Amino acid sequence: MKKLLIGMLISFCLVAIQSRSVQAQEDAPTRKQERLDRKKAKALEFEQEKAEVARLAQERDLVLEANTLSGKFGFHATPVGANNYVLIDSADFILQTSSPAYVGQNGIGGVTIRGTIESYEVTTSGQHVIVVIAQVNTYGLGPATITLNLMGKQNCRATFSTASGIVLNLAGPVTSVSESKVYEGTRLY
Repeated sequence: MKKLLIGMLISFCLVAIQSRSVQAQEDAPTRKQERLDRKKAKALEFEQEKAEVARLAQERDLVLEANTLSGKFGFHATPVGANNYVLIDSADFILQTSSPAYVGQNGIGGVTIRGTIESYEVTTSGQHVIVVIAQVNTYGLGPATITLNLMGKQNCRATFSTASGIVLNLAGPVTSVSESKVYEGTRLY
């Protein structure tokens, strides 16, 4: 009788433990559900970034801090620091390049091009890309065009092209002028 009572007690405990673990498994989200939740959270975060970038573009308050530079014929450079950028602030713009290996015209190994914005247009291309086309008048190179493709805060591209054939491509994150860490070199004009 004692063995029967102990056996029933052990089986009752095992059933209780098993039912508790089954209940915990049913309460916990599945891996598939966790992946879907992460995907939805990333999509929501991307939409918020896109709205922030669209606001910066509309307000003409943005800085593209370049991670890479490339030229018309495929020249490619990976710059160091926040001294390579395109800045659009109201009716003015600045494009600056730098290199720690050279002195350059601006004192930090590159050039600083300043100018005014003559026309400015913001459009949406597809679902994810905000395109900014700015016709600018520079103080040394004459008229030029800046085209910005904004695909979120971390993945943006800018193309600067002049009427004389100078083309410079920049890629990197975009931020507002107040949050940027850019340093302007010596002005020539």
